[in-house]
Amino acid sequence: MVMQPHNWALLAYTLASVAIAVVLVVVIRRGRSVGVLVGVLPLLVTVGLTYDNLMLTFGSSWGESRSLELASYPRYLLHALFTPLLVVFAARVAHRWDVPGFRGRASLWFWSVVTVAIIALALSGEVAMHLTPVTKDGVLSYKHLDGAPPFPEIATIVALLVIGVLMARHARWPWVLAGAAQMFVVAAAAASNAIITNLGEVLLLATMAATAYEAVRRAKLAEVTRLSDDTASTDAVRSAG
Repeated sequence: MVMQPHNWALLAYTLASVAIAVVLVVVIRRGRSVGVLVGVLPLLVTVGLTYDNLMLTFGSSWGESRSLELASYPRYLLHALFTPLLVVFAARVAHRWDVPGFRGRASLWFWSVVTVAIIALALSGEVAMHLTPVTKDGVLSYKHLDGAPPFPEIATIVALLVIGVLMARHARWPWVLAGAAQMFVVAAAAASNAIITNLGEVLLLATMAATAYEAVRRAKLAEVTRLSDDTASTDAVRSAG
């Protein structure tokens, strides 16, 4: 198997996405004690990205074949199903952090509906898709060349930008905004370059993993504070008695 420089870069992305997945699993396990399982949604997206990077990394070694074509369909389906989940993930964290505009249940329902709509739009674009083998910079992949603008991806990033701005302003957490902003720039500047766009996706998921970790950290801190206050109240009652 001969690996070209671009294949090595994609392999590095694969390892990075696996590392992000491991971090998210740890975050999920730590969050169980305080009922914070927000890491599940970005974990699903990370699984899809890992699969995508694996297909791109070893596609050239696999070679043009019906088996590689069939193995490439999940790349698009996982992307359509899972990536929009980052919207409801960010909305749930904003709700936990009491960000204005996300304090009520109605906001979670709104962003959930937005997420479902984006997924439906993404899946409609994959109906009867026809994959074509394309080799670029030594990377072989089967691509869906429908020529339509990536509206679901755009909608997902715009939604994250909106939520990210509010989180940065009211929760002192700029990383959702930073991750979405760099992905927006990357997608606009190099939409057809898998090396650059996949790096942007890895960075986006890294910011989401950091956000999930911060959500658990803040929840644990709030729990410690609550227990400390309860203990102090109990001691005060006993002293008064």
